[in-house]
Amino acid sequence: MDWTAIWQNIDARIAREARKLRFAVRGVIQVVDATSKLPEIELEGLADERLSAELFQQFGFKSIPVPGAEVIVVQIGGPGGHYVAIASGDRSTAPSGLVPGDACLYSSTGAKVVVKSDGTVVMNDGTKGVARVDDPCGRSVAMGAWIDALTTYINGLTPGTLVLPIEPNYTITSGSTSVKAG
Repeated sequence: MDWTAIWQNIDARIAREARKLRFAVRGVIQVVDATSKLPEIELEGLADERLSAELFQQFGFKSIPVPGAEVIVVQIGGPGGHYVAIASGDRSTAPSGLVPGDACLYSSTGAKVVVKSDGTVVMNDGTKGVARVDDPCGRSVAMGAWIDALTTYINGLTPGTLVLPIEPNYTITSGSTSVKAG
């Protein structure tokens, strides 16, 4: 019995089957169907192949990527299984200038909220001025009131920059509307 030939045969079979597996695919989103609770995307993968995938995201967060964004998909169930997108990003709209410790939520139009590593929150709607909320000590502010106040403020921004310290019972006024934060 030729054990070397047997092991070479086994190795060849394993290698042949392993080539069929696709652990992850990088592609470019071509079409987004956001009508369902779990968006579906069509992407162009390697060698111009077209794939369809469900777009999974973190619990409590939902975003709809634009066509042209990059995506990473994995095939569930091996060959013949369906694809699931596990990450997406768009280099053309991703903010720059972040430093280690910063976190940023942004849209394709340039609107963004940056939580800086020093506790500062910077907001910009992409077309109007910037509102800065400096609260490095992490004072207790009711989150709902804080978000409502900042949303009202951003909707009434004019070009320019304004620095707002968030203090208990701080009032933000936009036009004839005043909102208390805290």
